[in-house]
Amino acid sequence: MPLAVSGQMLDRRLAVLLLTGCNTVYGLDDLAYDAGQPESDPLEVVDELVVEAADVVTGQAPAPLPPEDLPPELVDRELVVRYFIDEAQSGSSPETLDDAADPLVGHPVALQLQYDDVDSDERLAFTLTNENRGLSWAHAAHDARASVLVEGTKLHETLDGTTAATLEAVINIDAVTTYHSRIVHFGDGEKSGYLTVSSDGDDSLNVYWQDVKLGNWSVPFIGGRHVIHVVIDTSLEAPDQRMKLYLDGDDSVEPTDSMAPDRDDRLELPEDSYFVLGNREIGDRSFEGVLHYAAVYAAALTVDEVGDNARELMVRDDR
Repeated sequence: MPLAVSGQMLDRRLAVLLLTGCNTVYGLDDLAYDAGQPESDPLEVVDELVVEAADVVTGQAPAPLPPEDLPPELVDRELVVRYFIDEAQSGSSPETLDDAADPLVGHPVALQLQYDDVDSDERLAFTLTNENRGLSWAHAAHDARASVLVEGTKLHETLDGTTAATLEAVINIDAVTTYHSRIVHFGDGEKSGYLTVSSDGDDSLNVYWQDVKLGNWSVPFIGGRHVIHVVIDTSLEAPDQRMKLYLDGDDSVEPTDSMAPDRDDRLELPEDSYFVLGNREIGDRSFEGVLHYAAVYAAALTVDEVGDNARELMVRDDR
């Protein structure tokens, strides 16, 4: 008999014919199809299908996910690489971090994970903090890192020679080394960084461009979850506008010991330079804490773009 669902009539008998092994069934396109043999009780399956069909028949959409369960809606303008750092379970130690940037902008750049030669409970590992995954460093001044040689990658193709760039990261750092714990770092050997944000003390963030320190920002980031943006645009006329550091979307703190980059100065990334998260390539410059997310843009994000991303990432940094 016909079955009424949300004001619509579904022919239950036709569905049973499909599920009971009737060899020839004609579809709406007038073609014959082989229905095959049933694997479950037809009547039970039909009842489940009818319930699922109700949403389709009535045009009702599924209940929306709560905001904290939705992936962040982030700016993609001139995005080069993006790492959600959410691809592994807590306590696990995979080999790479996946680049989630649109592959149309270039071949994805996976970062190789290097682990400390220490006890398993003190090694670099994935962790879950307030429903957000990330990489956890157990100690400052250790060797663990995620890195890649920039030569031959879209990092080199898009950033070498640029006058504008943005670093973006979500951190929860508890301690740093006085020798500058690297957070997001482009450099080689012992260089401070060609494009780097680091910390050498509690609530102290430093930005380097072409291995020159642009300034020190005294901002309260130790011991809590924060979103960092470093925005460089050397094409701007005003020296104090060529570099900005935002903490949770706020750039109100002025740097000390500041030195603006020269007008139209271009980023130079030597072929032997590395892109590194949480350290430098030769190690010994990690922080203690968690890196939840990182991205690099070949453009200076606007104040509104920084604010929008910061609001999204403060809530959720995973896909």
